[in-house]
Amino acid sequence: MVSIIGLATATILSVLSLLHLYWAFGGSWGFAASVPTVEGQPLFQTGFWDTLAVAIALLIAAMICLGTLNYRLPFLPTWIYQIGIWLIAVVFLLRGIGEFHYLGFFKQVNDSLFAQWDTILYTPLCFGLAVCCLVLAINTINSGRTL
Repeated sequence: MVSIIGLATATILSVLSLLHLYWAFGGSWGFAASVPTVEGQPLFQTGFWDTLAVAIALLIAAMICLGTLNYRLPFLPTWIYQIGIWLIAVVFLLRGIGEFHYLGFFKQVNDSLFAQWDTILYTPLCFGLAVCCLVLAINTINSGRTL
């Protein structure tokens, strides 16, 4: 069961990485709903490097998830996978909780396209990814593996 959770989580993170690569190189599908807006204006601007950095971070997160299942790069120390999976879980948990105004479970601004998608998809997905990463992290501890 843990293998399925790990593979599914890595797949989702990889697909999200590909979506960010698509946006970084000029793709527009879904981009309008990807940034919080205030009175129709984006709250912040994203550029090529920002979006590429997110794509790379998501791909690294996918690789760390796979590493907890022993599909790993042999030249990396095992502590990277062991600590990394906990960090990924915390990042997604914090993203799900949000910053109490524009995004996350406790957001106050609910009248934008982003806010609608955040409620329907983004926040539940972040909580789900956090839980899956916690399962992988706890399994690594409980199995007694050193990876």
